[in-house]
This record gives sequence, C-alpha cells and structure tokens, in this order.
Amino acid sequence: MADGSGPFKVHDPAHAQRLPEELRAFTPDTLDAAALAHADIHLERFGRMRSRSTGAIRHLSALPPERPLHISYDRIVADPLPELTRFGRFADTPEPEAWATRVAGRVDTARTGASGRLSTEQAGELHEACAPGTRRLAEFLGERPPV
Repeated sequence: MADGSGPFKVHDPAHAQRLPEELRAFTPDTLDAAALAHADIHLERFGRMRSRSTGAIRHLSALPPERPLHISYDRIVADPLPELTRFGRFADTPEPEAWATRVAGRVDTARTGASGRLSTEQAGELHEACAPGTRRLAEFLGERPPV
C-alpha cells in the first residue's frame, strides 16, 4: 500500500478512508473487481509479483498428486466453460456445469492473446520479471524450464 502498511494486517475499517482515493478500491473490505480489471499495473511489477507468488508452490509438493489441480489461465480466457467446469468438479461445487456457465460469462475473453500485443521491450521486461516463477513452476511440474 502507498502508506507502507499491509492491507491484510490492518484491522481498522476506517483504514481505507485514509488511503489515497486511487487505492481505496483495492483494500480487502472494499475490493472492486471493475477497478482491479482496469488498473494500470506496470508489467515488470506484475511479473515480479507473479514470481513471488510461486514461492508457495513448495507447499504443493507435499500434497498427494491428485490434490493440486493445474489450471491454465490461457485456456480459461480462450474457452472458459471447459476449464471452469473441470474446476467446479474438482472443487465439488454443486452443479458444476451450471456454476461454470454462470462464471464463464464473467470472463473477459478479449484478453486472449494480450501478450502478443506487447511491444518487444514490454515482452522482454515481463519475461525477465516472470522468469524466477516460471522456473519454479516448471520444476514443480517436472518440466524443463523455458529459456
């Protein structure tokens, strides 16, 4: 957060009101999906955040192989229904097909191929920032890390 505090560590409901207006929509109690979807997040920062988030993958290694479910963002964006139905079944959601149909309508399929619309410089920044996380994921999946 701009004031240096972690939003999940602050238990004061008035905390969001003390933040700059452009950040208020991103606190746990006020999270606004529309604001998040339209946020301008620098690609390098996003890539570093994604790489850090893969650090938790070591915990998945301790699970039985049938417990983790590998989901593809690209497949969800390109054709949401099959991937969401698969997730609904895995999560034992009542009526997974109906749930997936409801959720699929919220997926922004216009994002398909968005990485192909990046400039060479942007793609390079993003690739470099994501590299540590990509290596961790490849190792976890038993794949050879991309170059």
